[in-house]
Amino acid sequence: MISIDLISKISTRIGLNLVGVSLVPNAISEVKSLKNWQNKGYAGEMSFMNRETSLLTDPNKLLEGYKNIIMFSANYSREESDKFQVGYGKVARYAWGKDYHKVIKKKLEEFISELQKEISFNFNYRTFSDAVPFLERFYATKSGIGFIGKNTLNITPKQGSFSFLAEIICDLEITDKNKIKILDNTCKTCTKCLDNCPTDAFEKEYVLDARKCISYLTIEKRGLLNEWERNAIGEWIFGCDICQEVCPFNHKVLKEKKKADLNEFDPSSGNGSLLNLEKIISIRTDSEFIKLFGGTAIMRAKREGLVRNACIVASNTNATLLIPVLEKCIKNESNETILEHAKIALNDLEVS
Repeated sequence: MISIDLISKISTRIGLNLVGVSLVPNAISEVKSLKNWQNKGYAGEMSFMNRETSLLTDPNKLLEGYKNIIMFSANYSREESDKFQVGYGKVARYAWGKDYHKVIKKKLEEFISELQKEISFNFNYRTFSDAVPFLERFYATKSGIGFIGKNTLNITPKQGSFSFLAEIICDLEITDKNKIKILDNTCKTCTKCLDNCPTDAFEKEYVLDARKCISYLTIEKRGLLNEWERNAIGEWIFGCDICQEVCPFNHKVLKEKKKADLNEFDPSSGNGSLLNLEKIISIRTDSEFIKLFGGTAIMRAKREGLVRNACIVASNTNATLLIPVLEKCIKNESNETILEHAKIALNDLEVS
């Protein structure tokens, strides 16, 4: 057995300042709503989210004989973003610094190492940081870390929602669970996240149709984007923060320009809040792409997706200064998706 106090002490020591232990054995209550969400096609092309519901809700599928889920949270940058200018594309805050998957994964392994120094027995565990389709937000709410807002994101009072979640599923017995306080949902009548979503991606409160979400369109959606999808992403080249930026729970931390909990998530550690479209459209090979974005979350879009997005943002923002680089792209590019979007963008800019 280990105590929650010991977990908290080690967590703070390594820089993961929010920690909790889930009070529920599994997310049975979520199965029905998850299945309904899947059946309506809201996952879009994310086949990993259409897996059999037990694979997404039952921790036993990830670690047989598990006893507890230790949840962690780390805030990323709430600093002021660079002022937008034509010729650039906006990046969601979580991708300003280094790749959170790798950073948090190392922190969880560091936690395990520190914990094993404190105890005299071995235990089984698995660590995750958004690496598998698992309803970690649900388990976060049952560990006292936060509550799920109407925008479907985890919100922690006084800290907001700009945070990464991670978990250790283990067969440890944990004492003092009575110290965990489950937080009530305090969105109340506020609907700012729903009202300000430019693509109406929320079917209703707490239900997101990913197919209409800018983050999905710029990161998860592969291949060609239709006219509605192209218009939808606006100035965003990777992800979107709108439903978080308008959330009252984030007002204070944004006003105070709070830095990230870990230096790795600072803008100076990655590519920051804006990407140069000319530079992106000029990328011709995967090796060039990796050289520029290796070790960051931008890698998720792959070269095809990021260059495609850059062409779209160029058109959406009337960036006529990019006509020469688009012409060069059309002349030298071999990827059909990029080539088609470069042609569309060039045509749009030439007739604007």
